[in-house]
Amino acid sequence: MPKARKKKSVPSKKNKTPVKKKSTSKKKKSRSGKSGFSWRKAILLTFLVLLVGGIIYAWYLNNLIKHRFDGETWARPSRVFARPLELYAGLKLSPEQLMFELKLADYQPV
Repeated sequence: MPKARKKKSVPSKKNKTPVKKKSTSKKKKSRSGKSGFSWRKAILLTFLVLLVGGIIYAWYLNNLIKHRFDGETWARPSRVFARPLELYAGLKLSPEQLMFELKLADYQPV
C-alpha cells in the first residue's frame, strides 16, 4: 500500500514573501560515489599488505627451520664431554687417583 504524500504548504496570499524554487540542476553528491582519498580504504589496504607480508615471512622462517633440522645434525652420534667426580669429606681417594682425575679433566699444575 503506497504511502500518502503530504501536501506542500502553499504560502497564503497574505504572506507576501516570495517562495524560492529549488533548482533541480544541482545534484547531491553521495558519499559512495565520492572520488578522492579515503582513510578507511588506506587503512584497510595497509592492513592487508602487512598481513600478506607477515604470512610470507612466517612461511619463509618455517621453511628455514625445517631445512636446518632435517639435515645431518640429528643423525650424528652424541658425545659426552663431562666426567662427573663427586668429592666429599671421607672419600677414600689416593693423591695419585686425584691427580689422575684432574689430568683427565684437563687441569694443569700452576
